Amino acid sequence: MNLTDLITPYLTNIGQRYGCVVDASLCSFDKTLTPLSTAFIIASIAFFTISSYFFVKRFHHKIRDIFILLAGIVIFELFTAPLWNSLHLGKFGYIYIDLSWVLTIAWAAAFMASIMTIDRLLGKQKLRVKYFAYLAPMLIFTIAGEMILTSIGVRTYAPEVISTSLGWFFTIPVEVFYYAPVFSALVIAFFLFWKEVANGRPFVPTKRRFSLQNFIVFFVGIVAYELLVEPLALNQHFPAWSYVYLDISIIRILVWMLIIWLSTWTLDFLVHSVNYFWRFILYISLSSLILYQVESWMITNQYRVYSESVVQNFTGFVTPFSGIPIEIAIAIPLYLMIVLSFVAFWRMTLDNNL
Repeated sequence: MNLTDLITPYLTNIGQRYGCVVDASLCSFDKTLTPLSTAFIIASIAFFTISSYFFVKRFHHKIRDIFILLAGIVIFELFTAPLWNSLHLGKFGYIYIDLSWVLTIAWAAAFMASIMTIDRLLGKQKLRVKYFAYLAPMLIFTIAGEMILTSIGVRTYAPEVISTSLGWFFTIPVEVFYYAPVFSALVIAFFLFWKEVANGRPFVPTKRRFSLQNFIVFFVGIVAYELLVEPLALNQHFPAWSYVYLDISIIRILVWMLIIWLSTWTLDFLVHSVNYFWRFILYISLSSLILYQVESWMITNQYRVYSESVVQNFTGFVTPFSGIPIEIAIAIPLYLMIVLSFVAFWRMTLDNNL
């Protein structure tokens, strides 16, 4: 028996396939360019090019800062991809399934424009003040952008988003008014924090504090993200009193929060002198290992059932031993990258009075 024969039973669930493996049509969508989508691609490239030029030349950011921003956007898009569909962006307009580089650079341009605008207006204000101010232009960009995308046929929303929407603002769900600031807050925190780490600044979070402040930061970050991705999965069989909004259970939130919080606090205590980049990798590794076991148990026991739009994106590959889709295992560290960056940013900001 060769290595492939040994590994294959663990990687692939022979008895059950998902999404694209069952039906290739589930992964097919209309990529055909239209005059309007072509114009959007050209405009996005131009917007990104101009924004990048001013971001580097006039506001003295480094080129790597743009890549940090792009990384934050891509991680976020990978995790939330089942919430919407991106169409008509051409054969070469996609990175993964319907995740498009065109939309990624358009979002990056919007973020850079927002950051430059606020930095020009509030340059001498504290970072925490500018952070919240960044959200205002991004709200405008997001709402206008989503309305444009839906009107030209590039954006449609998953059935789960439509079915749970509280209403519509012209062509977009009213939830965009929540999605926009949360998306912006998480990505901007990711960008600002990792920019400082990349620059080697000494004021990365260093205090080992088992404090209410850190608890609140964790809670806010996790709850904000959970509300955003609520349509992706159904949480069931929890006590009725634990549901705080739709099927979001406070029990699950607290379990995840405590696992992440205690994992990071433990590592801060044990390996405080380790370079922060590697300590962050350890945060993600330890938290992912524990959360993977918890999520596997919840899926196996039907406490967590993923939506049809999520399942359609599954390739059919599963993880060894637990047998959960490989995409879920990958999603956990992606989730942690965003949430822990948000937490680290606010620890850095509050600890150093920025």
